[in-house]
Amino acid sequence: MRSTVSSGRLADMSWSAASTSSLPSFAGSSTEPGTEGDFGGADGEDFLARAGLKKGRPVVVYVEAKTEVRDSGGHTYAQSHFADERVAISAKLFGLVKVREGTPIADSPELAGDSAPRIVVFDGKGKKIGSVAGPPSASRLYGFMKVAAASTFARSLEEFVREYRRLLDGIDAVEAKKQAVERHRDQLAASPTPALRRRVEALESEIKATSQALVAKEKDLLHISEKSTS
Repeated sequence: MRSTVSSGRLADMSWSAASTSSLPSFAGSSTEPGTEGDFGGADGEDFLARAGLKKGRPVVVYVEAKTEVRDSGGHTYAQSHFADERVAISAKLFGLVKVREGTPIADSPELAGDSAPRIVVFDGKGKKIGSVAGPPSASRLYGFMKVAAASTFARSLEEFVREYRRLLDGIDAVEAKKQAVERHRDQLAASPTPALRRRVEALESEIKATSQALVAKEKDLLHISEKSTS
């Protein structure tokens, strides 16, 4: 089970709320009937910029239903997908955008679908990879995200997920040591022995060093290199 701190890392998702007042309706899309739409070209760059997303990063667009939908466990459609650890970790490399069903941008060829809510995945060049609608399927969403990442980044998404899981394991280990320090401090208050004091000081030093290393590791992981176009 993940600690509160590492669970918070997974739950920390910054969704950009997109509206027709801030985003284009893609009326000039190059999409032809019967083909997959995309956000490529000027429209795509405009979409990324106005949604506050980093250019060159893949994008997950969540089309919300007019009335919030929850599953039997009380989870929203987004939660039921992003509760999956692989998906939650992968989302750290994606731009995340929410649009509302019925708006022009939600009905554009790039995002249109038969039902809402739905999640649509694009790679870093704006190419539509696929969409998930209907019954929640975190595995299907993760599959689309892997394809989007493969055409965008030099490193595979699976490798990133493995490395980030190790980072979370490290965070959990630090949190366990913090709890041990608190227990030792209680013991120290009751019986202030030199040996116990040295143990507390050693643990505190170890926690500090490990925490700094984990911060640096996370920063390195999130600055993933883009795939060379040469």
